[in-house]
Amino acid sequence: MSLTPTQRTLSEWLDYIESVHPSEIEMGLSRVRTVAERMGLMTAMAERTVITIAGTNGKGSCVASLEALFAEHPQKPSFAAYTSPHFLHFNERIRLNGEPAQDEAISQAFAEIDSARDDISLSYFEFATLAALKVFADAGSDYVILEVGLGGRLDAVNIIDADIAIVTSIALDHQDWLGSDLQQIGREKAGIFRGGRVAISASPDVPSSVEEVARELGAKHWQANQHFDYQVNAGRVKMQLNEREFEMTKPGLPVPSVVAAVLSVELLGMWPGDERVARAFDHIQLTGRCQRINWLGRELILDVAHNPAASEHLQTQLFEESDKPPFLVLGAMADKDLPGILKPWATCVKRAYACDLPNTPRAATAKLLYSELAEVGIPAAEAGTVRQAMEDLRESSQEGDRIIIMGSFFTVAAALSYLDDSSKSPDGNP
Repeated sequence: MSLTPTQRTLSEWLDYIESVHPSEIEMGLSRVRTVAERMGLMTAMAERTVITIAGTNGKGSCVASLEALFAEHPQKPSFAAYTSPHFLHFNERIRLNGEPAQDEAISQAFAEIDSARDDISLSYFEFATLAALKVFADAGSDYVILEVGLGGRLDAVNIIDADIAIVTSIALDHQDWLGSDLQQIGREKAGIFRGGRVAISASPDVPSSVEEVARELGAKHWQANQHFDYQVNAGRVKMQLNEREFEMTKPGLPVPSVVAAVLSVELLGMWPGDERVARAFDHIQLTGRCQRINWLGRELILDVAHNPAASEHLQTQLFEESDKPPFLVLGAMADKDLPGILKPWATCVKRAYACDLPNTPRAATAKLLYSELAEVGIPAAEAGTVRQAMEDLRESSQEGDRIIIMGSFFTVAAALSYLDDSSKSPDGNP
């Protein structure tokens, strides 16, 4: 007997929404906007304060920073966040007050979307975006934080007019979709700006096209090093925000993303207090972004860095702490700039493991990654999978060693899955 839509589990819904659209990615807003209007989501979101975040790198860090700041506010505002992709559980994408939404709420949202769409075809990401908006509307969240999935101008989240739009950084990535030069990519990401509303450029070196879009739209543009400023020195960050000066310990997340989040709460009139702002970042750690885990006395560092800019940022950050050569576990997509990703690590890795990512059609093979590692002079081996690489490292590494696992969300997810299995085993073996 076939299940009715309301009887489907979340897992069954996810299988379903993967099957109903021919393309994983389809840019454009008309289809998803039509369904959102039918569901009353456009009106519901207009009643909330919305912060939308685009950028090549640092989006997730900005989302996490905003969540931490709202959580510290003494007024205890309700807040919601939508991010992508997820690592182990779809619910990670849709959060209410910092906690993943329940299966039932997401399943109910999918059922209502499927009914409202009629014969309109929606991609997986469009289904997910609408589900997030529905969950947030039903929860009555005061503040809604939306992370762009790809680009900005034509991304599904951009059907919603943001009260504050943030561009964290601009670098080369997803050129097939966004363009092959920084000016073009900047224009696509600045497409989330709105006339008369706040637009924040978190990095001081964004291309001029971002400022041009802000001016064309009539947005209230806040550009780093022009309208606000920050300096990092001796492990401290000093910020000049609007009319406020603030200083705190340098957080573990990218500073431009953190400062943009702090500026946002200042502009919203939601400053929690200096001590509470500092406390929000005391122990903040974001999954897969320079995430540190003690594993058998080794320091695991998990990072989704999948473009040259992110890879260089990670390498610089880690080698400011220690110049001891680490092990490197690498899995990446074949369509990425692999030489650019590996170049920062060319002379500083003890041994690298090139990994396959099974069931990921876009992934580079371990053989290809091994060839790219050898090309830049990194000693390497074909490891099979991430799980097999970590099994080898149980024996070949020692306590005190640093092991970096990087290259994609899928790579980090595979490592997290291995660690989760290990934690459930009495002897620590998966």
